[in-house]
Amino acid sequence: METNYPILDFPTNFNGKLYCTVFTTIRLRNDNKYIPGAVFEQTLKFQPSGTVEILEVKNFTLDQLNDFMSFIDLGVNKKEAVKILQREYLSAAEDPEQQFSYILLRRIQPDIHLNTQL
Repeated sequence: METNYPILDFPTNFNGKLYCTVFTTIRLRNDNKYIPGAVFEQTLKFQPSGTVEILEVKNFTLDQLNDFMSFIDLGVNKKEAVKILQREYLSAAEDPEQQFSYILLRRIQPDIHLNTQL
């Protein structure tokens, strides 16, 4: 399926979150891209997996990350989440001033490939 929406790719389905109707993602801060109301074609390893809309965005630095955010998004504690983010974003995550966004997403088009619970 082809859309005109920008792609929001997930390399891994951490914590099984992509099975949910509402879920989070942590990304490098990008105020031009991650805006409430923005719609994306979600992909998992670049395979289409539904359409999502941003509901809310909260910006933070890694020192502000906590276990609550880490467990919800990645299924691991803060220490492990920081390791994952540093591996994912390499040098950007090593900068203590680097801003990340904790993004709340809502599925607006069902994903028949991922969510077979419906």
